Amino acid sequence: MCWAAGSSSSLKHARAKLNDVLRCLIPGAPAPVARFGTGEYIARLRRFNASANYLADLRRVTELLEPFTGMKVLDFGCGLGAASAALATLGCVVTATDANGNLLAAAAREHSGLVFTHDDALPREQDAAIALPVLSYVADVPSTLTRIYDALRAGGRIVFCEPNPLFALAMLPRNLFNDYLPDENLAYCRSYGAWPPLLRRAGFTVIQGETFGEFPSFPKLRALRSRLVFTARKIG
Repeated sequence: MCWAAGSSSSLKHARAKLNDVLRCLIPGAPAPVARFGTGEYIARLRRFNASANYLADLRRVTELLEPFTGMKVLDFGCGLGAASAALATLGCVVTATDANGNLLAAAAREHSGLVFTHDDALPREQDAAIALPVLSYVADVPSTLTRIYDALRAGGRIVFCEPNPLFALAMLPRNLFNDYLPDENLAYCRSYGAWPPLLRRAGFTVIQGETFGEFPSFPKLRALRSRLVFTARKIG
């Protein structure tokens, strides 16, 4: 959930850090779609896509995806297309979708040759779908999971990565006094236990769930790792 360094001396940043914790406990209103296409957001997203945390997330999601040449993959909420481009180099046939037209245009400029399209019409009969990280930003997660389910072929899988709210809570004492600057666009960070029921409600069978990423400085408990990664399958 950390975007970049910022000044921790201002009241604005202190309030943002406390709001970051509230988003772990209380669902909030999602950010307007237009906010994800501003020049400032695109610049921050480009830096995030180059960060060690994002690259680690991408590697783990790719491992769980088990890509093969010709695999049809839906990249839901593709942003600037970093994951789409990585999978394309492995031989996947990627359809990258997002809700923001400015992000899609920027992604198309950065990754010519890939297909970037608005997410109002998802492709069908996909072998797999990824979302990295997206679902904590949308207004209606159940309907979003259902839409992804409908885009998959029978036996197709979804692999997604989301922030772990326990990590944010564990890090709060330290983050109040450092340069951590949270992503204010998050709507709600769900706990590990919240995801399997949502997946089953959409029709998926959960294959695997895990915590992943860095630990807080104390204590080094697996449950407090910074990200949640789930894999689920469409049956029927």
